[in-house]
Amino acid sequence: MLIIACFFGVKMTLSYLSCDRHCCIVIVDLASANTVPSQQTDKLQQLVRNDFQKYKVIHTDGDKRYGCIACGNRFRKWNTLNNHIRLHTGVKPHHCTVCDKWFRTHGSLTIHKRIHEGSRPYSCSVCGNSFTQSGTLTTHMRLHSGEKPYECPVCGDSFTTSSILNVHFRLHTGQKPFKCSVCGQRFLTSSLLKVHSRVHTGEKAYRCPVCDKSFRQHCTLKVHSRVHTGDKPYKCSVCQKCFRQSSSLTAHSRVHSGECPYKCSLCASSFKQSCQLFAHLELHHPDEYGAKKYKCAICDKEYADRSSLWSHRFVHLSVKPFSCSECGKSFSRRTNLQSHRKYRHHADGKLVPEKT
Repeated sequence: MLIIACFFGVKMTLSYLSCDRHCCIVIVDLASANTVPSQQTDKLQQLVRNDFQKYKVIHTDGDKRYGCIACGNRFRKWNTLNNHIRLHTGVKPHHCTVCDKWFRTHGSLTIHKRIHEGSRPYSCSVCGNSFTQSGTLTTHMRLHSGEKPYECPVCGDSFTTSSILNVHFRLHTGQKPFKCSVCGQRFLTSSLLKVHSRVHTGEKAYRCPVCDKSFRQHCTLKVHSRVHTGDKPYKCSVCQKCFRQSSSLTAHSRVHSGECPYKCSLCASSFKQSCQLFAHLELHHPDEYGAKKYKCAICDKEYADRSSLWSHRFVHLSVKPFSCSECGKSFSRRTNLQSHRKYRHHADGKLVPEKT
């Protein structure tokens, strides 16, 4: 239950409408703490104590008469503002009894429940795919129509959703708001941070039902499954050759187009693939490319590129994210795992005795 407390102290009421003409703030009734997670209740109460003015609601005439002082956004309905305020307070009063997740709005909880129910009421009339939300269907339809209504003001690129545009815009600003609490690396999106965190935890939540291999990302499992099915959905329009991954098709298409997008910054050479550029740098520009400019903050070792430094960090973190599917032995570097598989296992998976 929410109590609407009049900012001017004129009245206190449990009714939204009877406080309609006043400047108000929203506080949580202590008696209703059992309907809201206690840590969220405490957070909201502390915010109100620290800055009573911040969550004041301004009522004015016009279509959007309810304004949030915290961020300036305005709304036509009190209930919409009430839901919006939870963005600032972190309160999530709606609880899923199946998986114990909490949500800001009843509508979000209703949509979430469809995951457990398997309900997908919104279907695409073109391809037949179905979705749990109408907004997801609207976005999906743009794949068929080619509509990209959200344009970047910096470079002019267009996108199907505002959220994709927001992430893209961070490429221009350099903003990476999501930080790993273990190693400090920063990311553009929370989903990238979530995937990265599995490097530290070793979690591989996506398991292949055929060969029992596990993967950190669902998309990686999806690509892997094509090894078993033989599915190669990406076809070259020139020679009709098919590929399991879109990136493989992109690299292959450069054979026909002659495109060489990877250019050497030290000479005029250019290459079709990034690995070819790295090989060129190591062979023809060893002094410049070998300049060690990335230093480990723990042991002061230096590396020529960021990825090598990143791999080195696992040594200090005692993390070995690369595991052998044959014997279970783990390694801090992917190259060490590859060497292990090559020299320690036969093709039939039997272990080769180590030399003494």
